[in-house]
Parts: sequence; structure tokens; C-alpha cells
Amino acid sequence: MMIDAAARHPAAASGLEPAWYAVQTKPRREERVLCWIRTRAGLPIFLPKVEALRRRGPRRVVVVEPLFPSYVFVHMTLEPESWHAVKWAPGVRRILGTDDMPIPVPPEAMRLLRDRCGEGEIVRWAPEFRPGERVRVARGPFEGLVGILERPAARGHRVRVLLELLGHPTPVEMDATDVESVA
Repeated sequence: MMIDAAARHPAAASGLEPAWYAVQTKPRREERVLCWIRTRAGLPIFLPKVEALRRRGPRRVVVVEPLFPSYVFVHMTLEPESWHAVKWAPGVRRILGTDDMPIPVPPEAMRLLRDRCGEGEIVRWAPEFRPGERVRVARGPFEGLVGILERPAARGHRVRVLLELLGHPTPVEMDATDVESVA
């Protein structure tokens, strides 16, 4: 006979405060799970997102995508009502844990993640390049060359790199996604 994890979990037995749990979703179903759990189950749910620069053929576009693809965070107790509402929500694969026993996400980790989110649950992130840092060109016509990052360029998501061309340092502007730090 299998005992329900909610019945075995100390938080459910003692009636402790709700905690944040990581929930794995089916691929590209995070928004569907978010809407269903928020509206049908009435539970707080968190889907951190990030703006990313992606290539679409020759164009570069900014897209908003999940910071952790196929995962959402739900604030709940392990009482059977909440447990089953999340576990059986359309698009949910499982609640992360061991042996059918959910493990809460550490409160410090959730606090840090939520503090870094701005409007729309978007984590603001930018490459950590510093002026004077050695970088390698990863893509484009100068692929493989190593240079010095001079500064961010006037247009967003671009940097100005000094490359040794024709015997002297030459400033070249390129997308920040086309360069990588040299260790």
C-alpha cells in the first residue's frame, strides 16, 4: 500500500506554514501551469523570467523567456487539497523532491530570486563584462580573435572591443552575445 506523500510529510502533519516548492512542468507549459494554479487552485505561483537576445536569421530580437525552463515555484502547504491541486494541474510533471516527498526550496534562495525580479517577474541581467577585460569573439567575421573590451556601445546589447587589426588596435562594435570572457 502506498502512502500519500502529503500524509507522510512533517509539514502536513504538524500544520506548519506554507513553503515554496519547485514544480516541473512539461516543456513550454510554464504559462499554462501558472494560469491554472493561480486561477483554479488560488495558490501563489512564481515564474521568474529573463530578457534574452536571440538570433532569428540575420535579425536579433529580445525575447522574454523563463529563467528556469520547465519549472515554476508554488507557495503551498502539503495538505491534500493543495498537494493534489498542484500535482494534477494540466501541464505539471511533478513536484520536486525525493521518493514522492516534496522538498521545499530554501527561503533564502526564494527571497534572493524574488528580490532580483522587477516588474513582470523579470530578472534584470546583463553580461558581466568590465572595461579592460580580455574577451574572445565567439561568432561573426572576427571569430576567434582576442581583444580588450573598451566599453558598452551606445546601442543596447552591444559592446565596443579593441581588436589588433592591421598592426594597431582597432575599435569594433558587436553584439554582447558574440563575445565571451577569456579566463
